[in-house]
Amino acid sequence: MRKLVLNKNYAHTGNKPPVTYRSGKDLPTPFFVFSKAFATILCILIITASCSRTTVLTETGDFRASELTPAEIMPLLQPGSIEVNAVEGRASARISGPGVSEQATLLFTSDRNQSLIVLRNNLGMEGGRIYSDGDSVTVLDRIEKTAYRMAREDSGYYLLSGFTAFNVIEFIIPRFDESDVKEILENDDIWRLKLKDRTQLDFKKQNGSLLRLTKFSLDPAAYSEFIFTNHAGIRGVQLPRRIQMLSTDQNSTIFLIIQALEINPSPLNFDINIPSDIPLIRI
Repeated sequence: MRKLVLNKNYAHTGNKPPVTYRSGKDLPTPFFVFSKAFATILCILIITASCSRTTVLTETGDFRASELTPAEIMPLLQPGSIEVNAVEGRASARISGPGVSEQATLLFTSDRNQSLIVLRNNLGMEGGRIYSDGDSVTVLDRIEKTAYRMAREDSGYYLLSGFTAFNVIEFIIPRFDESDVKEILENDDIWRLKLKDRTQLDFKKQNGSLLRLTKFSLDPAAYSEFIFTNHAGIRGVQLPRRIQMLSTDQNSTIFLIIQALEINPSPLNFDINIPSDIPLIRI
């Protein structure tokens, strides 16, 4: 049996959220039990694995201020004229980090409000599921036959092997508009957009595809840098087939190979499918 532990990065704040069952009784310890197998696979979810070498995004020349305005550059960036509101697909993942080195397969369904990730081992056996929406995160561990639900804002305090839930569409097709753009830089090959929330995006000038997304984070364990390569056209949209996710401290990496991807699928199934004999414990 393994534990879901309090994130040490928040321990100094003294603001650890209360830990309760549905009945409201405080647990004697802030730790929750999960299986090691699912804990390892869950690393993929937050939301996905590392090869032994780090992918490097080549940048040609120094960046300079661009003469383009936000209104002028937005039509040049992917996904262009197609509004992408949902994605569904399958990916293989390699995970590397302190004490973790695993491979797994994930099935993902994401729209702008919800995400469901199903985890399978190399034999195709399902280890568990993670569902997230704007309010909460629900984790189903099929190996230990347990299910937990926590408020989304609290999920950062309790990390399972250093990870929490993620939504694929939020980083492969991030949503922003011209009013969010603070600064535009460029070199011979890349447009670099800096947003007001300190997010940074690099786009390839040739076709407007997203090459890198960097989110501002003070959490060293959070996945804050996303590198996209091997783009392919899907209904006229250039999307990555390889994704590398790096933690803020650069100690953990998730490397994804997208094996199947569909944009704007219908219908979408976000059912986490918790069996009736597994109680749902609220954290």
